[in-house]
Amino acid sequence: MKSAAISAVLKHPEGAITSVTNGRHNWQSDIPQSLGSHDQAPDPHDLYDSSLAACTVLTIHLYLKRKDWKVDSISCTVHRVSEEKDSQGKIFYRLRREIGLTGELDESQKMRLLEIANKCPIHRLMEGRTEVESFLSA
Repeated sequence: MKSAAISAVLKHPEGAITSVTNGRHNWQSDIPQSLGSHDQAPDPHDLYDSSLAACTVLTIHLYLKRKDWKVDSISCTVHRVSEEKDSQGKIFYRLRREIGLTGELDESQKMRLLEIANKCPIHRLMEGRTEVESFLSA
């Protein structure tokens, strides 16, 4: 599965605002305020966590559309619960996801939507295994 490359560039050595693009859209990231930023953009952890929230809402939306179930709104709030290192230095990152649904849904439909949320691509990616190969460009 090949997708557009994500590129990040820091052009302001005196600041930390980083321009990010996938070639079609542009956004920014910053370091946390606790590390000296002016809090002008989401930090990388926020971007990571927001991908789960966005994917959850969009996955539920697509399922609702296919089923023609009537829902007024879908919301998802992701809370960072903990970040711990194991004995080998691997990080265990724990998130709690709260999904809100307003509309005419019975209990079985709500439970089905929770199952669907757990199948969102970002959720599955986060619970899987990712390897990163790094090298310096020429």
